[in-house]
Amino acid sequence: MSKWLKHFITICKHKYYVFLECCKLGIPLQGLIHDTHKLYPNQFISSAKYWTGVGSPVEAERKTIGYSLSWRYHKGHPLGKHHWQYWTDIDGWDSEGRPKINPAPMPTKYIKEMVADMFGAARAYGAKDYKQSAREYYQAKSREWVLHPTTWRIFHKLMSRDCNDCSYDGIPDACPDHSYCFDLMTKPHFHLKAGLKYEGYNQDEF
Repeated sequence: MSKWLKHFITICKHKYYVFLECCKLGIPLQGLIHDTHKLYPNQFISSAKYWTGVGSPVEAERKTIGYSLSWRYHKGHPLGKHHWQYWTDIDGWDSEGRPKINPAPMPTKYIKEMVADMFGAARAYGAKDYKQSAREYYQAKSREWVLHPTTWRIFHKLMSRDCNDCSYDGIPDACPDHSYCFDLMTKPHFHLKAGLKYEGYNQDEF
């Protein structure tokens, strides 16, 4: 079987599992159209070339050429609004030579799709405990993310649902409803009790 067909099957599996997760979160229509643009030629061809079956072809492409053409297209497309990078504004460089990244708040429906995307990806790649696998990926990668404080709050709440380990990452019995199941103390804007507000969000929704 060619890697082109294998990549197509992987996309379909991912879309199926993301749809199931989106249904759990009350956004089935977003689940239906999730990542449809992965099948567009300008993304599919590039990704299929770097398909491995054990991880994202985006990472394989980055390791090979230093960046990913398919990812540049994917994250900026209107169907890519479930990626936090879509909601960032890069505004020059700071005094230490690092890019200044200004995050805008993500609408709740796209935060839900982002969570579904992570769980769906873990299922598509065969993780036995897909929720734990997605949370471990998040734990490893989130220190590199730049999200609006309100986005962090909602995202953490959704990621920690059904989590029974309140000593996760060394925070024993952090709270009874598991909203501190991750290392929330590594960044000031991780803190869910900071009382951060943003117009348009229902702070009690979750």
